[in-house]
Amino acid sequence: MIVPMKKVTVLCLDADRDRTIDRLQAAGVLHLTPVTPPAGDDLTARRSDLDSARKAVALLDAGPAAPGSGKATPAAFDAAAIVGEVIALDARRRELSETVTELQRERSAAEPFGDFDPAALRRLADAGIPIAFFRSRQPNLAPPTGAAAWTRLGTDRFGTLYAAAAATDVPSGAVAVEPPARPLSVVDRELRAAQAAADDLRSE
Repeated sequence: MIVPMKKVTVLCLDADRDRTIDRLQAAGVLHLTPVTPPAGDDLTARRSDLDSARKAVALLDAGPAAPGSGKATPAAFDAAAIVGEVIALDARRRELSETVTELQRERSAAEPFGDFDPAALRRLADAGIPIAFFRSRQPNLAPPTGAAAWTRLGTDRFGTLYAAAAATDVPSGAVAVEPPARPLSVVDRELRAAQAAADDLRSE
């Protein structure tokens, strides 16, 4: 007895496509016609929502559980609000991480200069006493021509840092370097604040 075929549309996850087709073929459904994948602004928005939800779940799974916390009933929360909050917290975490990295880099560059006020350098320059800075691989560099004062500030992985007052040239074996734009104490204060904010965020 020949049974008329019926047209049936089957929806499945893309990851389950091959397995679904195999089972349909095993059941005797042989005429499979692919359909045009759904598209549209609304579908794109829903996919974006799904991606955000998956990312939020992954972030929650990766984070430490709060002491004494249990699994709450999903209905007790606004899922969209939770997803939005988790994504926002992750963005803030990334922002703080980048800020800490940048401040650590700034601190590393400023540390050999010590803590001084860049405004004081400008006042000295206005008074006719410019201060120049040099870096050299030589630990005991001879002062430049015309230097009214010459001092060794410190050493880092790039070499030894020197400061000269009223120098008229660059010493042989050295390169001129720009001083930090901000005092080291200001950088340290911002770095501590950013690290504290990052620690507070991790505890939420």
